[in-house]
Amino acid sequence: MDSGKKRKKLMVAITSWMVVAIFVGILLNIPNTPVDRKPILAFDDKNVAAPTIYPPSRKINSITGQTSHAPITISGDAAFTSANGVSAGTGSESDPYIIANWFIDGSGRNCIWIVDTTKHFIIENCTLINATYVQPFFYVGISLFNVSNGHIRSNECNTSTKGISLHSSSSNTLTNNTCTNNTWGIYLHSSSSNTLTNNNCSDNFDSGIYLYNSSSNTLTNNNCSSNNLYGIWFESSSSNNTLTTNVLSSNTNYGIYLVTSTTNIIHSNWIWGNGDNNITGSLSGNYIYENFFYPLGEGVIDHDGDGLTDVQEIAIGTSPIIADTDGDYFMDSYEYTYGTDPLDSSDYPTPPTVDIISPTSSVYGQTSVTLAYSASKGTVTIFTDGIANTTAQSSGSLLFELAEGTHNITIVVVDHEIHIAKQTVIFTVDITLPMVSISSPTSSTYDQDSVTLTYSVSEGTVTIYTNGVANTTDQSSGSVLSDLADGTYTITIIAVDEAGNIGMATITFTIETTTSTPTSTTIIPTTTAASGSFPSIFLMLVSFTALVVVIRRFKKT
Repeated sequence: MDSGKKRKKLMVAITSWMVVAIFVGILLNIPNTPVDRKPILAFDDKNVAAPTIYPPSRKINSITGQTSHAPITISGDAAFTSANGVSAGTGSESDPYIIANWFIDGSGRNCIWIVDTTKHFIIENCTLINATYVQPFFYVGISLFNVSNGHIRSNECNTSTKGISLHSSSSNTLTNNTCTNNTWGIYLHSSSSNTLTNNNCSDNFDSGIYLYNSSSNTLTNNNCSSNNLYGIWFESSSSNNTLTTNVLSSNTNYGIYLVTSTTNIIHSNWIWGNGDNNITGSLSGNYIYENFFYPLGEGVIDHDGDGLTDVQEIAIGTSPIIADTDGDYFMDSYEYTYGTDPLDSSDYPTPPTVDIISPTSSVYGQTSVTLAYSASKGTVTIFTDGIANTTAQSSGSLLFELAEGTHNITIVVVDHEIHIAKQTVIFTVDITLPMVSISSPTSSTYDQDSVTLTYSVSEGTVTIYTNGVANTTDQSSGSVLSDLADGTYTITIIAVDEAGNIGMATITFTIETTTSTPTSTTIIPTTTAASGSFPSIFLMLVSFTALVVVIRRFKKT
């Protein structure tokens, strides 16, 4: 009796210990990371349970240049740190934080979880997988909760409960992301004024894009095809959203499904081949027009005329009804041909360029010039004076027999998409020599040491040479050549025009300023009185004196 009681007490103790152990184990295994919870969905007045089919765990790493990283949690702006995967940026609009090139395997957790931030940030080129459902939690490849100014682009978010989730978030952009093989591709809950562009949300187990109580969002050029339920699902007052040029095809149930959601604009979308209905639900109060409810051409039709068939455009993710999907002014087929991204407006082909090296805008003194140019690509046509030149097309060829006067060369380059580059150069052919004439001095002898230089020149730069030496002081017509020594001088005037043509005139003259001096003769006087000898003069003086004395005496008497 005593031994039976003891065994009974032992079994009660062991059972109690096991219950406590199990309870403690459950508590220890509940993650303390905040989670994005699935709301109770209202559908035709019935509650719909969460799907029971979840994608299997598998690894994907198709984006090159990535590094493995542990799951990232950022709570508040201060948590944008390098430890949390931030590689650059200050958080401003012009210098956002960068989270890029990570490969994150959630293994039952959120891969990137950001909450309560307003700083600008970018998440790009990441592969995020296996953020799968662990009851009762829904884990996400990229989850934003109460976040604005996020830019999510060019990521692969696969094999998770939700590829990308926005909860209570606004003013975010989601661009060029691939969200496949999830339960939901992109999931918006109570979020507004977000922009979703060029995302591939196909092959998911529920819906491609799901909006719950989310308004004023813009969805453009997204591909939501081959999902297990719906392409795009609006629910619970998701209003004032705009859907344009999205592709919704081959979804099991509906292409677009609206539940208690109004004033949405739905136009120019391709909606065809969906199992139950292309577009259904609460259609009243929405603006639904100009959508295409038939296949995209079965491989041969090109509705937007951009050179790619509709099927090709769906395959590469471009819009079959917009010739330039990314709005960079280059048609989709052109970018596809030249290897640039037709979904990225910052990545586009370089248009052709042309540069004329020769001739230049100058004057040439010959009737032939060398044609030299460079063209980046395309077909080259050369026009001489407006006429296509069929003989001289290649760079380095000669243009012959150009008449004297003004000419223009225009080179036009046209590439594959009729983008045109053009350049024109205007030049002059001048083979006429400058006219030079000298009117003074003439071919004469001058008896002074200066002469006036007078000449005329029709054009060009003038240089004057005196006896072969350039005269740098007396250049202009009408100037005086002075201080010339006696001798012979040659004046040469040379004129050179802009084309290098040379005109010349020469004159030779003589300077002679010294005259002849007459020969002098010396006369020697003789002793003859008649010749004015000394005695004759003496006698004349004596006679004159005597006469004077007689006269004076005569007066006294």
